[in-house]
Amino acid sequence: MTRPFRLERFLEVLAAFGGLLGGLFLLGTDPILGVLVMLGSMALLLRSVASLCGAQRAPREAGAENDATD
Repeated sequence: MTRPFRLERFLEVLAAFGGLLGGLFLLGTDPILGVLVMLGSMALLLRSVASLCGAQRAPREAGAENDATD
């Protein structure tokens, strides 16, 4: 069974790639802003690509919260 095409997610991926390209151009004139734009674009790209390929989060371990207090 194929999943329906999601135009919104595809546009998010394109926007993230545009942000990466814009961040590369900003590195020459304003390096800190360029790095921040690139980091934000990478986060958006990671989330968008994960949702496009159907990746799921790993379930939390049942006792993980209690281990820190012991």
